Amino acid sequence: MDSQIKVLAQVSSGSESDWTAVYEEAFKKDERMPVEEIRNLIGKGTMVLHRTLSQSDELLCFSLTMPTSDFTLLSYIASNPSIRSKGVGSKHLKRLIELHKVNIFLEIESTMEEGLSEEELRTRKRRLKFYEDHGAKRLCMDYYMPSMTAGGTPHPGELLWHELPGKPVDDVMIVKVIREIYEKAYKLPANDKLLKKVLDQFPADIVAGTVSLCECEQSPSCGAGAAGDKPADEAKTEAPQPAPAAQAKTEVPQPAPVAEAKTGVPPPVTTADANSGSAQTAPAAATTGAAPQANEAGTAKEG
Repeated sequence: MDSQIKVLAQVSSGSESDWTAVYEEAFKKDERMPVEEIRNLIGKGTMVLHRTLSQSDELLCFSLTMPTSDFTLLSYIASNPSIRSKGVGSKHLKRLIELHKVNIFLEIESTMEEGLSEEELRTRKRRLKFYEDHGAKRLCMDYYMPSMTAGGTPHPGELLWHELPGKPVDDVMIVKVIREIYEKAYKLPANDKLLKKVLDQFPADIVAGTVSLCECEQSPSCGAGAAGDKPADEAKTEAPQPAPAAQAKTEVPQPAPVAEAKTGVPPPVTTADANSGSAQTAPAAATTGAAPQANEAGTAKEG
């Protein structure tokens, strides 16, 4: 297929059939909204289809977004399998970011889910890297994507966002976004148990300006704490501890030999040790298939 671009991220009516074939190939059944429902939403203006076409008018990439009052949900993005990894998905995503005047949020399948095969883990990490290479930030908390099929099992996911200059994202906004995704995209009630499970991780008195941002590198070692935080036991290892009170109150103080004077001061932790400890930290379960997802190779939910 010719990967030379003729039309980049152009708004389309949804009546075309080329995007539906890629959509159904790229996403699992429990990640997909029914095509007719998508077309109805496009017709109502509550969902927008963007298509990127080649010089011969063949579909190269498509995306589906759901605009809201003050953010846009990137529900799905996928490239034609014949031209994946040729940079078309990247160009499409960059154009989407340029077109929107609000922050863009998306979900991906979790890179921290346990029991994944090596191949699946590599695929998910590649997706995450794809978005982070385009400036996406990541929520460092447990996140779940409900199934799009009735009675389906939720999937561990990760919530990402592209933040526009001058439009900072904080925990207040993230809570609002999660509510809207669950209630509008997944059509779940406001008292849904899974929604409550996710939101209960935020403090009851959320302060504007705070954000549970995960800035660690591409590694499942990023747990549910703030980015860069070390496990409590590791943090304590590096700090010398004061001598026990009993030792300080010895009735007949004796001059301590040099070796004894250093007792109680733990040896310094080498960078390698610290990194190793961090890498072993148990991750929080997280992405790119519930509320609509994406991938250049195939999940936002990416396909």
